[in-house]
Amino acid sequence: MTTMTTPSARVPILTYHGRNVFGSAYANNDHVALASDLQTITARGWRIAPLTDVVDAFLAGRVPRDTLCLTFDDGTDYDVRALDDPDHGLQPGLLNLLAAFQARHPGAQPGLRGTAFVIASPDARHAMDVECVHGRGWMGETWWKDAVDGGLMDIGNHSWDHNHEAVPVVAQRNQQKGNFHCIDSEADAEAQIRQAHAYIAARAPCAANDLFCYPYGHVAPYLRDTYLPAQAASAKPFVRAAFGTDAGCLTPTSD
Repeated sequence: MTTMTTPSARVPILTYHGRNVFGSAYANNDHVALASDLQTITARGWRIAPLTDVVDAFLAGRVPRDTLCLTFDDGTDYDVRALDDPDHGLQPGLLNLLAAFQARHPGAQPGLRGTAFVIASPDARHAMDVECVHGRGWMGETWWKDAVDGGLMDIGNHSWDHNHEAVPVVAQRNQQKGNFHCIDSEADAEAQIRQAHAYIAARAPCAANDLFCYPYGHVAPYLRDTYLPAQAASAKPFVRAAFGTDAGCLTPTSD
């Protein structure tokens, strides 16, 4: 992977939600968007790299050039298999799109691998599936290890229960739901991040287990400034990098 350390070096991190299926066009279907983007990225000479590799390079003081990463949020089954969406028909699955691209263009993207940020709690996933994903059991975990073993997808940490309003009882101490800014104590952080890491790593061990994606993209100041830096400096860190959703790129000066 070519690297440079000048301030102009930047790595876009593109985020897709397999559940974003609201039509059949680029703007309203993330399966359509990913298929198109894979072609565009390659045609323009960019290289896709695993997010873990980019984090390693960044922590070593380097930022890759002409490189980007692919991530998938929330960990629905839309990430990995074809599903017959009740509103918009058969969707191919994001992992299947990666495999199809690789088969059609052998060697074009040797570092092709996405990172799926999944929700750990089975109860939370069940509640979210019922409220947000048609209630068909499409937020499972049996695919996590198979996806890792297949070589095209890693599994990262998207918290214990997303502190989601659809979950009857969340890990947040006061039952404040619907945002992640209220994860502002060590106890809440341990429940949402460390507990999730342990659960995910036990089922789908890979280098991306210690990458964390803030639910809702909410970068809580306590987590950013206190909790995560403290655990990163510990003897056994379980988060090497954390990602929000503000538009922008990873650069040499990124937090």
